[in-house]
Amino acid sequence: MGGDGGTITKRRDCLRFHKSKDAEKLPRDLERLMIWRHCQLSQEVLKPPVVGCQLGRLYNKDKIIEYLLDKSADRIPSLSHIKSIKDVKTLKLTRASNASSKYAIEKSDAPCGMDKSAQFICPIVGIDMNGSYGFIFIWNCGCVLSERAFKEIHSNEKCPVCNANFNSNDIITIYPSPEVEKDLLLKIEQRAAVKRANKLKRDCDSEVESKKSKLTNSALSHNSIKSSNQKVSTLNSDIAEIQKEIEDKEKSSKIFKSLFHKSKDLIDDKPSIFSSKTHPYYFG
Repeated sequence: MGGDGGTITKRRDCLRFHKSKDAEKLPRDLERLMIWRHCQLSQEVLKPPVVGCQLGRLYNKDKIIEYLLDKSADRIPSLSHIKSIKDVKTLKLTRASNASSKYAIEKSDAPCGMDKSAQFICPIVGIDMNGSYGFIFIWNCGCVLSERAFKEIHSNEKCPVCNANFNSNDIITIYPSPEVEKDLLLKIEQRAAVKRANKLKRDCDSEVESKKSKLTNSALSHNSIKSSNQKVSTLNSDIAEIQKEIEDKEKSSKIFKSLFHKSKDLIDDKPSIFSSKTHPYYFG
């Protein structure tokens, strides 16, 4: 008995291996803080430029680029949804300072001298981005802010930080719950399937258009040959008409000349009465 008015000491409080609730809570907080402060690929401290994937995980951009360029390295199953640099988004993070980070935990309070203060904060309400509060980023613009600020301020689907337009599919929760992460992974696979189907449709459409253009070109060439043949026949008929007109003019010219000049075939061989041989005074 405690001897202090009813306090009873239990056996489990006396055992050395018993862990209090505060002792269990502290490692979970540190584990969450480690996740939010470190790159999920290299486990190094996050340093701008920082990128986020469609599952809400954070990475150092240079490490993602090295991973994508190194084709000889083994592929990591947890990064199967990242196939190119287009599958991640560069984030606009607001760095925390001692003045603005009012929720920071002192370095001396953390075990092993670990600094539990957040590196980044919400640009609107100033709360720490350490996993204690929900954060999101907008895929269209890359702005990062807390869920509380987003719910209170956003309207008309415009970013509260930069006023950029976005839709509901652009909102990515940073480090969501496992259930939400599974749903996001399923959505990623569905979007990839739709993207492949659209690409296949575009390829088919382009192939059909190319065949149509070839057929059109062949038809145009056939029509051009046909039109050129028609032009040639028209020219030949014009030439024939011109030649006929020339011949008609020559005939009319001959007829006109015959009015003034007798033809040799029409000249009579008989001497005229006015000939010199029949003249009475001709002494030839």
